[in-house]
Parts: sequence; C-alpha cells; structure tokens
Amino acid sequence: SLLIIITAEFSPIQLGFGFTLIGVGGLLGLNRRTEVEALRVGLKTNAIKSILFPEDVIGNISKIISDIKQIFPIKQDSFLIGLMGKIGWGTPTLVYIELGIILELPEPKILILGVVKMSLPTEEVALIKIQVNFLGVIDFQNQFVYFEARLYDSHLVGFPLTGSLALVVAWGDHSTFGISLGGFHPDFKDYPTVPTLPGAFRDMDRISIQLLSGDNPRFGIECYFAITSNSVQFGAKAELLAEGPMGFNLYGCLSLDVLFIFDPFSFSVRLEATLAIRHNTSILFGIHFLGILSGPTPWHIEGEVSFGLLFVTVTIGFEATWGDSATTIGTEKQDLKLLLEEELGKEANWKNIIPDYHNLHVTNRILKEDEKVELLIHPFGAIKFSQRTLPLNFDIKKYGNKAPQNANETNFNITTAKVGNSNMPFTKEQELFAVGNFQPLSEAEKLSRKSFEKLESGILLNDTGQLSLPTTKLDPVLVNYELDYTNDDNVLKKTRITNMHSAAFNTLVRSAGVSEAASSWKNVNRAPLNAPVKPEINEHKYTLASNENLKEFDANLRAGSYAEVLANLNLVAKQKPDMAENLQIVAVHELIN
Repeated sequence: SLLIIITAEFSPIQLGFGFTLIGVGGLLGLNRRTEVEALRVGLKTNAIKSILFPEDVIGNISKIISDIKQIFPIKQDSFLIGLMGKIGWGTPTLVYIELGIILELPEPKILILGVVKMSLPTEEVALIKIQVNFLGVIDFQNQFVYFEARLYDSHLVGFPLTGSLALVVAWGDHSTFGISLGGFHPDFKDYPTVPTLPGAFRDMDRISIQLLSGDNPRFGIECYFAITSNSVQFGAKAELLAEGPMGFNLYGCLSLDVLFIFDPFSFSVRLEATLAIRHNTSILFGIHFLGILSGPTPWHIEGEVSFGLLFVTVTIGFEATWGDSATTIGTEKQDLKLLLEEELGKEANWKNIIPDYHNLHVTNRILKEDEKVELLIHPFGAIKFSQRTLPLNFDIKKYGNKAPQNANETNFNITTAKVGNSNMPFTKEQELFAVGNFQPLSEAEKLSRKSFEKLESGILLNDTGQLSLPTTKLDPVLVNYELDYTNDDNVLKKTRITNMHSAAFNTLVRSAGVSEAASSWKNVNRAPLNAPVKPEINEHKYTLASNENLKEFDANLRAGSYAEVLANLNLVAKQKPDMAENLQIVAVHELIN
C-alpha cells in the first residue's frame, strides 16, 4: 500500500474580494480506504489537522503518523485521490479556510473535510476565537449525504464555546432526513437512521457557552434545534453553581424542551426550574418546579412543585386533562376498501422495474404521443405495484381521525395475481407508513416509537412469459450489413496448420478481448478465493420473546417493523391470553439463544 500527502504553503496570492490563496496540497492512496468513523473522532480531537496542512510536522510526526494510519487503513484494490487548498480572508488574515476533497474508488464515495478558523482582532491576541472542524460524505453506494461539524478550542472573550451540527439526507430503501444543531429533545428516540450511516446523531454536543467557566462560580447556557422528517424540536438550559466555604453552595437551573410531531400531530412542552442551597449535594433549602403540557388529543398538563427544608421535602403534584382523547376516533367514516381499489387503478403505482445487471440486450423504445400502452415493461424486467395510502396485512383501527366504514374490512392482503388464467409468482413490497394514522398511540408511544415504519404496500410481479404483447403495432428495425473478403490474389499463400501447445493456447484465450469483457464467463464466474463475497447488512427485525429468559417465542412471528410484531402480539393475546402476559417485543439481536 502507498499513501502520499503533499502540502505547500507560500506567501498569500490575491484572489479578489479580500480572499487570498495561502496553500495547496494533494493526497494519493493506493490500496487504502477512508475510515469515516475515525474522521468523525478527528473532528473532536483535531486529528483532521494531521491531514489538512499539519503544523510543526517534525515535532508532531508521531501523532500525525498515528492519525493517518487510523483514518486511512489498508484495503486491497481501493484507491484515494484528493485535492487540498488553504484560503484566507482579510489583511492581516482574520479567517482561514482549509478544505480537502477526497474521492474513494472503486466504490464511489466523496469526502469533504475542512477547518474554518477565525481570530479577532488578531491571531496573537484573540478575544474571539472560533474553529469549526467539518466532515461531509457523499456515499453513492449506500445512497446518503452526510455532514457533521464541531466547534474545537473556541471561545468568546475568554468564555469557552462548544457544540456540534449534523445533517443527513438519504434516499433509496432507507429514505430519511434530519438536521440537528446541538442535539435532540431528551425524550426523542426516533433518530434518522441508515444502516451504514455514521452515528453522529446519538453523540452530539449542545451549543453552549460557559460565561463563568472557573471552578467557582460556574454559569453556562446551552441550546439545541433539530428538524427530522416528522418533527421539529428545540430547547435551552441555564445552570448556575456558586460554592462557599465548608461545602455550602447555591445551585440554580432553568430548562425548556419543546417537541412537535407532525404525523399524527402532537406536541410536548417541558419546563423545569430549580433553586437550592445545598451542602455538597444535600439540599438544605430548595424549591423545584416541573411542568409538562402536551396535546392536542387530548390536552394534558401535569407537574409538581417541591419545597425542601433540611431533611423534610413537601411535594404538591397537579394534573389535568381536557378535550378529545387520543384514542377517540371521529364519527366520520371512511371506506377503506374503496381507497385501496382506487390505488389499484392509479398508473403511478405501477412501475416497470429494470433488473440489476447490464446485459439487457434490448431496450424499451420511447413511445410516440399517439401510441397508448398502459404499461410497457422490459422483457427481462418486472412489474411492481406499491402504494402508500393503506398498509396491507395490517389491522387498521382508524384512518386519520376517521373510523373504518365496515368493521369487517380493516385488514387487506394480496393473495393471488393472475395473467389470464395462470397464477403468477410474486414477492411482497414495503413502503414507509405513519403507524399513528392507522392505530391509536399514546403520548409515550409517539415519542418512543418510530415515526415511520416499513409495512407491506404491494407486490413485485416477475415475468414468466405470460404477459401480453402490446396491442400497438411496433415498427421493426432492419439491420443491414456488408460482407467483404480482402485478399491479394497475386501473392501465393500456402495453407498450413500450426500446432500450438495447450498451455500457450489457454494463455492467449485468458488474455483475449472477449475474455476480458465484463460479461465474460471469467469475470462473472470468479472463484470464491479470488472474489470475496460482498458483505450484506441484515435488516433490523423484531420478534416476541419471553420475559423470563429472552428466548424467542416463535421465529415465524418475526417482522421488519415494531408495528407488525405488535399486531402479532395482539393476535397471540386473543388466542392465548395467559401466554401473552409473559411475552415482550424485542429486537432480534437481543435474543438469548
């Protein structure tokens, strides 16, 4: 393996508008890959500087080599190429931007890493110093864009600043969106997830400033703001600690946390305040307030006020509920069967799926405006029907705020697909559904359960030769060719058969152009030792397990979503109520064999 990092800094070159070019660099890696998680850690430890224009290379050589080994480990047949630049702004330079772009092949991945540093009024005497280390990943294979930034060694007029930012946009089978500045609501558990996504969302620092950063007194303020595909959340907290002689201290705290969930709509506002005189951590006199307002189905407020004096604590609780219950379904009815029949008739729900290989031999031609074909599929392709209105094979208790029109038509399933009189084989398709639209959820479940879960939505129908040809007449395409023999009749040639050794013949065959083609037998049917199997990540599954020993109750009841296993648990509860009391829903990896 080989890894080369070259950087060069020079006298500033003017670029215009106050910007200057201070340095350039490059990176080349052969049989090397990028370890994204190590880069994430490098945002905190400033190891990213070991790649982007390192300072005092001789003095820091051991740390630089250690960081590089962790960030760019060895991987056969993986290649890296990168460009770097260092730009300044102002005279003298007040803002530095160090930027690197790395391309990883053959599995295409683009990494953008950098440092933004600002020192005012000068770098030597910096009253304001802000350094932001950032990392961006564009992963085409796993279909997501990821960005993370963290404050490092920053302060405002001597007051330390900390905080982090994370952004993810994913498409494909794991479509999700999330952006957070400083973290999430304490009760929020539905983090944006993709199996191969870095874990920044579970490891974020609040945006905070320590106005009194010494040991005594200490006063800090922190806040956060986040948006996901189904929520908006924000909050703030102020905390004070002033210590006196003999272990006596004054402690105060004020915090606010707000969470809005869109589908189904709900919100929660939590306000907490504490003021106490303590001896070490024991409260001598104090007052504490906690209030939580949630709604709107129903409106609910609860909380408590506590007074403490020496060893006596008095707590007064309050709670009130008004408005429609969360489990109340409106009197308006909805015909679920009619909804599903309408989805079956929509052309947008029927799609032509092209297989995941390149030897297609033919392509679908573009139809003219006057040609009408309901669905034109590739000869080697498949037909997919998938809709997002109603989940299939799922007990539907409500549709929004409407009740099912027919109590006997609340669970729908596709059991047979026919072309003519022939049954066609098919597989199940899944889409993301908001479970709260179809089953009542408590406020606690809205916070802890996933906002969207994958449920059955349709089928994938493979062609077995039974599908009809289009009724529209397709114009044939004629392919003409010329055959020409070129030979010099004036040259007398003697026909001769040359015997070639089998080893030489096999060598020539292996090196021939046909053998080197991507679709050749040699490249398609590689020996297992020469072509390692591509690793696959098992999808997250849930199942029913015993409360006593966490052993699986029935492997046939496994499912890819919490909602499906909950439906299975409800079915077991109807058939065997005594047995259901000893069961719980767990992730498959939590089972004890």
